[in-house]
Amino acid sequence: MTGGLSNLGYSCEAAERYTLDVCGYRVRVCENVYEPAEDTWMLSRVLEEADGGRVCIDIGTGSGVLASCLKRRCGYTVAVDLSPCATSCASNLIDARLDVVQCEGVSCIRGAAAELVVFNAPYLPGEPRDEVELAWHGGARVVERVLRELAGWERCWSLLVTLSSVTPAEEVLAYAERLGLNWEKLECLPEDFFVETCVYRITPARCASRTQR
Repeated sequence: MTGGLSNLGYSCEAAERYTLDVCGYRVRVCENVYEPAEDTWMLSRVLEEADGGRVCIDIGTGSGVLASCLKRRCGYTVAVDLSPCATSCASNLIDARLDVVQCEGVSCIRGAAAELVVFNAPYLPGEPRDEVELAWHGGARVVERVLRELAGWERCWSLLVTLSSVTPAEEVLAYAERLGLNWEKLECLPEDFFVETCVYRITPARCASRTQR
């Protein structure tokens, strides 16, 4: 943890604002937690066509929308978020098939543990100043750190990640190639003020013959 988040705690009064029915589960949307938006729903649509797995991970779970969809497709799902407000908000999804963990990226996950990883990444560059900005700020730096960790896994895995031209996506994808990873663009939102936001699938090049096309 860096900058103004060096004193990030492990508890938060995440007051519920409203609830949503998502993938057969009740998802709470709370104060100080990223509210599901167009990028969330775009990634959830992509998930409908993706292979699941025995173990799946939702990085930056927020209110838990994507984790709830993974829960339906995967044997076991780990919903991860650095924000204590987010993990508190998503805690109602916990059961034998899903756990919610406060940590950064996949740093708390045993190496090569998952087949499918989902990351609705914070697209704005720069350091977050508080817990609320964790959902928005980080840009290429945050995604590249996750890619470095995943690149060290021996098991074949697939990462579904949202990237924006603000991030910038080109920088992240070039970095992925240097790590020996393949990528493909799956779906994009309509451009908004010349900003493009898309879902990409990133996989190890050595696993190309075994990943979904």
